[in-house]
Amino acid sequence: MKMLNASTQEVDDPSVAIAEIMEQLYGQNQLLANSAGFITCCHDYLETGMVKSICDALPFEIVGCTTLANSVNKEAGTLLLCLSVLTADDCRFATASTPPLSGDINDTIGETFRNAAARLDGPPKLTLAFLPMIGSIGGELMLNALDNAASGAHVFGITACDSDTAYYSNSFTVHNGKE
Repeated sequence: MKMLNASTQEVDDPSVAIAEIMEQLYGQNQLLANSAGFITCCHDYLETGMVKSICDALPFEIVGCTTLANSVNKEAGTLLLCLSVLTADDCRFATASTPPLSGDINDTIGETFRNAAARLDGPPKLTLAFLPMIGSIGGELMLNALDNAASGAHVFGITACDSDTAYYSNSFTVHNGKE
């Protein structure tokens, strides 16, 4: 398995951002048989439709979330969009997104996990979680529900956030370009 990284600071022009990302990804190496990406950026990239444009242009599934700032390939900043791609010939990847969470989240998160895991050749060994910021549901509850559903698969992740609102109202998770 390899990880390829790309970034852009182009918030407004999809053709420029996509060209920058493609050049960085394909300049490093060709994608292998199976790939999945994760994207982190400030919410401006969602407002302008940039994240959707990038996801639509790439031949693999992408998950991610908004964040305060990013750093990759010797670049850092609050307006930097970062895309990391896991690519492998001997691993498979599956992504999923829950419906809006409320009430008892264990069943919703468990069912979403099982549906994604069913698309793999065997039980997942690693789970990357991009958790939403929900005031009424703590991250610990979401993580516990995911950990229970993952049945021993390692879980790593991040919680969506933003830097420009007091109550994180510009915090979003992303699945294939949709918030």
